[in-house]
Amino acid sequence: FLADLREEGLSIQTSNHYLRAIKNFMRWLVTNKRLKSNPLDSLAMLNVRIDRRHDRRPLSQDEFTRLVKVAEVGPPTVSVEAAYSKHHRKDTQVLHPEVVRQFHDRLKHRRPAPGEILFPITKRPSGVGRPR
Repeated sequence: FLADLREEGLSIQTSNHYLRAIKNFMRWLVTNKRLKSNPLDSLAMLNVRIDRRHDRRPLSQDEFTRLVKVAEVGPPTVSVEAAYSKHHRKDTQVLHPEVVRQFHDRLKHRRPAPGEILFPITKRPSGVGRPR
């Protein structure tokens, strides 16, 4: 399957990411006694050096200057503390300018009190939840 995807243009690095994910899932199946053994244990990662698509390079002076300017302004982000993240680490996501505009529009009409949660979590809607 992965070889077919690579023939269609998938990079070796992405193929390795897919392989790592499915091998981890298979390991979980074995750990939870849903499989007796992992049939993918013998599959090895491929050498990404033979298919470099995005080689790292130093920034040009112009790129560095632009990076510093953007960093000074600071892109809008939203953060989730580790206790609430599915990865159990603090996650920060850069926001799309349209999302920022919508937040600004919402906050024009309603200012939260200090310490108030902007988007409080309520009970789950009916029919939504963990599979049984």
